[in-house]
Amino acid sequence: MTVTDSVGETYSSSVSVTINPNPSVSIKSSQNPTDAGNSVSFSSTESGGTGTITYDWYINGAQESTASSFSYSFSNPGAYYLNPVSY
Repeated sequence: MTVTDSVGETYSSSVSVTINPNPSVSIKSSQNPTDAGNSVSFSSTESGGTGTITYDWYINGAQESTASSFSYSFSNPGAYYLNPVSY
């Protein structure tokens, strides 16, 4: 940044900003496909990024867990949308 005052004097300064890399995530399920009523375990493996990883697992838009792994029982037959978010 450079600042110039009313008499033409200037002052310059700069700052370096480091952008951390995004984490990479891989998810696994214990069964796919499965039968209605069975419990399915989901887990994630992360790499990259910095700091603490936070988890949000969504099934069909509803948050189901904030742990790195969890189990879920699908009560009805059909296709379900799993959306894991790590940050």
